[in-house]
Amino acid sequence: MRSRAIPLISTVLLNYISMTRKQKRVQLLFRKPEPADMRFETIIHILEDCGYKKVNVVGGHFHYMIDKAPNEIKAIPTEKGRKVGKNYFNKVRRNVMRFCPELRGGQR
Repeated sequence: MRSRAIPLISTVLLNYISMTRKQKRVQLLFRKPEPADMRFETIIHILEDCGYKKVNVVGGHFHYMIDKAPNEIKAIPTEKGRKVGKNYFNKVRRNVMRFCPELRGGQR
Protein backbone atom coordinates (compact mmCIF):
# COMPACT_ATOMS: atom_id res chain seq x y z
CA MET A 1 0.00 0.00 0.00
CA ARG A 2 2.89 2.34 0.65
CA SER A 3 4.01 2.45 -2.96
CA ARG A 4 0.47 3.35 -4.11
CA ALA A 5 -0.01 5.97 -1.42
CA ILE A 6 1.35 9.03 -3.19
CA PRO A 7 -0.61 8.73 -6.48
CA LEU A 8 -3.87 8.09 -4.65
CA ILE A 9 -3.32 10.93 -2.22
CA SER A 10 -2.36 13.21 -5.09
CA THR A 11 -5.48 12.22 -7.05
CA VAL A 12 -7.73 12.85 -4.07
CA LEU A 13 -6.10 16.18 -3.31
CA LEU A 14 -6.26 17.16 -6.96
CA ASN A 15 -9.98 16.39 -7.06
CA TYR A 16 -10.62 18.50 -3.98
CA ILE A 17 -8.45 21.34 -5.22
CA SER A 18 -9.97 21.34 -8.70
CA MET A 19 -13.42 21.68 -7.17
CA THR A 20 -12.57 24.22 -4.53
CA ARG A 21 -9.64 26.28 -5.75
CA LYS A 22 -11.75 29.29 -6.71
CA GLN A 23 -13.21 29.95 -3.27
CA LYS A 24 -10.07 28.69 -1.43
CA ARG A 25 -12.13 26.48 0.83
CA VAL A 26 -12.11 22.70 1.30
CA GLN A 27 -14.50 20.58 3.30
CA LEU A 28 -13.76 16.88 3.60
CA LEU A 29 -16.50 14.45 4.56
CA PHE A 30 -15.72 10.82 5.32
CA ARG A 31 -18.11 7.93 5.64
CA LYS A 32 -16.80 6.50 8.91
CA PRO A 33 -16.50 9.06 11.72
CA GLU A 34 -13.21 8.32 13.41
CA PRO A 35 -10.65 10.67 14.93
CA ALA A 36 -8.20 12.04 12.40
CA ASP A 37 -4.61 10.97 12.94
CA MET A 38 -1.43 13.02 12.65
CA ARG A 39 -0.89 12.32 8.96
CA PHE A 40 -4.32 13.66 8.14
CA GLU A 41 -3.46 16.80 10.11
CA THR A 42 -0.35 17.05 7.94
CA ILE A 43 -2.49 16.95 4.80
CA ILE A 44 -4.56 19.80 6.25
CA HIS A 45 -1.36 21.80 6.76
CA ILE A 46 -0.35 21.06 3.17
CA LEU A 47 -3.68 22.37 1.90
CA GLU A 48 -3.32 25.47 4.05
CA ASP A 49 0.22 26.00 2.75
CA CYS A 50 -1.13 25.82 -0.80
CA GLY A 51 -3.25 28.90 -0.14
CA TYR A 52 -6.44 27.57 1.42
CA LYS A 53 -7.80 29.81 4.14
CA LYS A 54 -9.77 27.22 6.06
CA VAL A 55 -9.88 23.43 5.98
CA ASN A 56 -12.73 21.66 7.75
CA VAL A 57 -12.58 18.00 8.68
CA VAL A 58 -15.91 16.30 9.31
CA GLY A 59 -14.77 13.10 10.98
CA GLY A 60 -12.66 10.56 9.17
CA HIS A 61 -9.35 8.79 9.22
CA PHE A 62 -6.44 9.27 6.88
CA HIS A 63 -6.34 5.64 5.79
CA TYR A 64 -9.83 5.92 4.27
CA MET A 65 -8.40 8.66 2.10
CA ILE A 66 -5.79 6.20 0.81
CA ASP A 67 -7.97 3.11 0.48
CA LYS A 68 -11.10 4.57 -1.11
CA ALA A 69 -11.48 5.70 -4.68
CA PRO A 70 -11.75 9.49 -5.09
CA ASN A 71 -15.38 9.30 -6.18
CA GLU A 72 -16.30 7.47 -2.96
CA ILE A 73 -15.03 10.33 -0.84
CA LYS A 74 -17.53 13.14 -0.62
CA ALA A 75 -16.31 16.71 -1.02
CA ILE A 76 -18.68 19.59 -0.36
CA PRO A 77 -17.48 22.65 -2.29
CA THR A 78 -19.45 25.85 -1.82
CA GLU A 79 -19.19 26.75 -5.50
CA LYS A 80 -17.88 25.24 -8.70
CA GLY A 81 -14.16 25.65 -9.22
CA ARG A 82 -12.01 25.39 -12.30
CA LYS A 83 -9.53 22.81 -13.48
CA VAL A 84 -6.05 22.79 -12.01
CA GLY A 85 -2.92 22.90 -14.13
CA LYS A 86 -0.06 20.41 -13.96
CA ASN A 87 2.24 22.78 -12.11
CA TYR A 88 -0.21 23.23 -9.26
CA PHE A 89 -0.71 19.47 -9.05
CA ASN A 90 3.05 18.94 -8.87
CA LYS A 91 3.30 21.56 -6.13
CA VAL A 92 0.78 19.64 -4.03
CA ARG A 93 2.55 16.37 -4.73
CA ARG A 94 5.90 17.93 -3.78
CA ASN A 95 4.43 19.15 -0.51
CA VAL A 96 3.07 15.68 0.24
CA MET A 97 6.54 14.25 -0.38
CA ARG A 98 8.14 16.92 1.78
CA PHE A 99 5.82 16.88 4.77
CA CYS A 100 4.85 13.17 4.78
CA PRO A 101 8.10 11.24 4.34
CA GLU A 102 6.42 8.08 5.63
CA LEU A 103 4.05 8.15 2.62
CA ARG A 104 6.72 8.26 -0.08
CA GLY A 105 6.72 4.52 -0.67
CA GLY A 106 9.66 2.19 -1.12
CA GLN A 107 12.35 1.33 1.41
CA ARG A 108 13.61 4.49 3.05
